[in-house]
Amino acid sequence: MADRKFRVIVAGAGVAGLFMAETLRRAGIDFRVYEKAGEVGGTWRDNTFPGLFVDVLSRQYEFPFAPNYNWSRKYAPATEILAYIKKVAYGRGLNKFIRFNEEVSSARFTGGRWRMETATGRQDEADAFICATGFLHRPRLPEIAGRDSFAGPAFHSAHWDHSVPYDGKRWGVIGSGASGVQITEALAWAGCDVTQFIRRAQWVHIRDNPYASLRERLKLRLPGGYAREQRRLWQTINEGDAWRLYPGAQREAMEREYASFLDYIKDPELREKLTPNYNLGCTRIPKSDRNYYEAVQLPNAHIVKGHIDRIEPDAVVMTDGTRVPVDVLVYATGFDPHGYMRPMRVTGLNGVTIDEA
Repeated sequence: MADRKFRVIVAGAGVAGLFMAETLRRAGIDFRVYEKAGEVGGTWRDNTFPGLFVDVLSRQYEFPFAPNYNWSRKYAPATEILAYIKKVAYGRGLNKFIRFNEEVSSARFTGGRWRMETATGRQDEADAFICATGFLHRPRLPEIAGRDSFAGPAFHSAHWDHSVPYDGKRWGVIGSGASGVQITEALAWAGCDVTQFIRRAQWVHIRDNPYASLRERLKLRLPGGYAREQRRLWQTINEGDAWRLYPGAQREAMEREYASFLDYIKDPELREKLTPNYNLGCTRIPKSDRNYYEAVQLPNAHIVKGHIDRIEPDAVVMTDGTRVPVDVLVYATGFDPHGYMRPMRVTGLNGVTIDEA
């Protein structure tokens, strides 16, 4: 039995923070979770852009203590992931251990304990401090000349402005990573006039995303069914993803498969723009659920490749002089992973901050 006098503070009530909360609760350890927002969910609470689906198989994205037999699709949409996270948090009573709207502003190790303070001035202390703030929550905006001069709505993908109507707007999406691909294809299929600005082509996984059948769901509920199917799932993943670690025939076969997705593109000029000039796996691979390559061939979708020189009040101007008028700008430019605990000030032994270390 754990010593109940031992105390832990957890910063963040996303997936990692809730996992820690359940683990600590089961161990009988006294703890408190501090969450900067008014709700659980972390990145799945903050990111609400159109076309957002989970990157991995839905059944990979489960707490081991909370199996879900009812995922609607092979890769669940963001709304379903968030609903699952909330169900776990409130269904298991983990919300009772969370102080919402309390962002940890500083944590200092002194006198053998961690002394913590929130932005509201609340103070607390514990023997251990766990930073479960994730690393995809500090949006990164590009340093582009004239960015602040843009007159229309402009926002990062993590701060989607749902007040902006889709119709009658010329949308510009800056970025070719996971969010850029999903947003561009979603806007294109919605009939929006959308231009995606890319610096380099990405390998894109055009994946099947079927709905889960009743038979598949029932198999999970049979005696021992869930454990058996999870073992099969992970075995398939471990064997199928070996190409990421080891060069050889499997990796070459995967490159041929991904290259074949480009056959969806009929226009040779567009295909050239979207053909990567580096090996598969050198960067994170965006996933497409509604065929990005078909979406960008719609008459209302456009790809502009190259470097952006500047942003004007109503347009994006490329270094070659091309001027692209837009009404809305979306920065699908990712996050600062090194800022995962910032702006929190964390100070350890002898007054050394984590930034200094």
